[in-house]
Amino acid sequence: MSHISFGKETSIEKSLIETNKQLSKHIDDLAIQIDSLLSSRRQTLTNQSRVSLVGFTESFEGQGVRQDGHINIDLRFPNLEEKWKLQFSSYDTEDEFEGLGRNRTDGRPQEQKYGTSVAVVKQISNVNVTFRPRIELKDPLVSSFLLRFDHNLKLKPLAIHSTVKLFAHSIDGTGTALAFDFDRMLTKTLLFRWFNEMQYLDRDNIFFASQGPMVLKKISSSMAASQTLSLNSQSRTLNGLQPALAYRTDSYHLSGYRFIFTFSHVLYRNIFQYQISPSLNFNKVRNFKGEAGVLLRTELIF
Repeated sequence: MSHISFGKETSIEKSLIETNKQLSKHIDDLAIQIDSLLSSRRQTLTNQSRVSLVGFTESFEGQGVRQDGHINIDLRFPNLEEKWKLQFSSYDTEDEFEGLGRNRTDGRPQEQKYGTSVAVVKQISNVNVTFRPRIELKDPLVSSFLLRFDHNLKLKPLAIHSTVKLFAHSIDGTGTALAFDFDRMLTKTLLFRWFNEMQYLDRDNIFFASQGPMVLKKISSSMAASQTLSLNSQSRTLNGLQPALAYRTDSYHLSGYRFIFTFSHVLYRNIFQYQISPSLNFNKVRNFKGEAGVLLRTELIF
């Protein structure tokens, strides 16, 4: 397992890296054994199973400091079927009820959701199709289903990335999410993106939208930075109106906007990385008064 570091490694660093390698090997060996048992094949293929410990520390003006974390176990079984993946995690990496771009425009920790999912991925023409049923380990059990379509189109000098999600949840109901990204490379290390995201939740009859510019800069092979302006809007149910009548012009409004700067650093490749995101938030519920915040995300990989 390769890694990146700066300066001479200390004996403690070397010991931690060696321990990480040994744990990673045990995880890969376990996945290979399970794969061989389920597939009845002894052929050894490259296994990319991993366990990640993700931690969050955030502080927003007037809210104090909050910490959270989760564990993500991603077991890969290449012999069972090339495009099947079984995943056990403490949170939903494809949380359809958090919005398509929540992580890139917010990044705040999600509620812990222990569960398992199986994703089936197929390519139909030039569209990637994903079907993913999921079970959350709760009492009682909670189930969800996701059907996702991804398409990439190059129209020089633009690259257009589109995503459509159809989802259903046994408690939260059904919904639809759309995303369209328009990318243009300004230089070899500088990318400009205009993102557009929309989401509709049928149970609450609410429509969310987020759009804005984003500039991404590759600083080195291990460091990157981005600057984002996110304009967020949502519909609202007016007093005295039925939900079906709630989408009049006066019921759709700007709910807030955010300026976010994000710095990402892979300190040790496949071992440890972190991300820090200071932001300035203007929300309608606080009369668009500016509120500063910062989020630190760390990830330890085995």
